[in-house]
Amino acid sequence: MTFNIAVIAKVFPNHPSLDLAIEYWCSHINNEGSLQDGDMLSAEGSYTVAYPLAVLAKLRNRDDLAKLAIRQLMIAKEKLADGDKLHLRTFSDNTHSFTNWGRAYSWYMLGLVHTIIELDGRYDVNELKKEFVRISDLALSFQQKDGLWCCFVDDVSTLIDNSCSAGIAAAIALGIKNNILPNKYLIFVKSTLEALQTYFTPDGLLTGVAQSNKGGEELQRSGYRVISQMAMGLMALLVRNSNE
Repeated sequence: MTFNIAVIAKVFPNHPSLDLAIEYWCSHINNEGSLQDGDMLSAEGSYTVAYPLAVLAKLRNRDDLAKLAIRQLMIAKEKLADGDKLHLRTFSDNTHSFTNWGRAYSWYMLGLVHTIIELDGRYDVNELKKEFVRISDLALSFQQKDGLWCCFVDDVSTLIDNSCSAGIAAAIALGIKNNILPNKYLIFVKSTLEALQTYFTPDGLLTGVAQSNKGGEELQRSGYRVISQMAMGLMALLVRNSNE
């Protein structure tokens, strides 16, 4: 997990951990020109690898890191996006898991939009923009009438998950703010934000969040919900970018 490198780079641009991250990434590039965990490629890497790579590419003026970030996302598009499906994980034997899981959409979309924002204007990110528009439209096709998304977006029996709802809407809000998506999409973002506010506890914690995926797909499909700081962070990202 190297998502925190993006934050460190913006706050402490000379922090020694940044060089360690670059060294690690560059030593783990596979024969396809991307980074992955063994035989598994995950949508999480779009946010935790491609985005921090893009931040450091911009900060350090490193064309190689920018190209690696773009390549990471293009391979994710090729291997994880499958028509009206998005897989969280794909393996070397061409099997997949967590297909159309809501948080997979969050990580994939947030990785795309943040990387586009960092690299646009200097590098060719047109294909990434096209994919972001496509996946945003696909995600919105699964949005429920109350403005939220189900834990598995195509299966209403898995019930609403406020983490993926906040993440997907935050990505779309960022797309609108940065002129990747038209303003007409804002109505969908606003409906999500309004709905999420009804799930706060009296002391300001966001409920209705699907548990960690370490328990497997059965737990995710069970309707079990928790309070999670991760979801609150995604909602904060949504609030910040839908109100500016």
